[in-house]
Amino acid sequence: MLNKLGIATVFLALFAATYLVAWKYLPQSMELAHIYKQWGLEQWIKQQQVYYPNGATARALGRESIRIGEPGYRPELDADHDGIACEPIPPWAR
Repeated sequence: MLNKLGIATVFLALFAATYLVAWKYLPQSMELAHIYKQWGLEQWIKQQQVYYPNGATARALGRESIRIGEPGYRPELDADHDGIACEPIPPWAR
């Protein structure tokens, strides 16, 4: 059975290991100015994104075959889950 010193040593080792593993995921700067700047940039990016309620609307606006990573792509618009949303409907499927 571990004594109090052993338990404290194990706890300290686990804490140190967790901190070292998580180090690369911490923000580069904890200064408020940097955090506000990053938050503002993320908000601006969200405003620049395009939203199409469905594939018919996107096709009517001239957007067909929206690929993953392009503005307007959402998994909900990708019917066959191949990474391309709002694909043109082939004539035989109409």
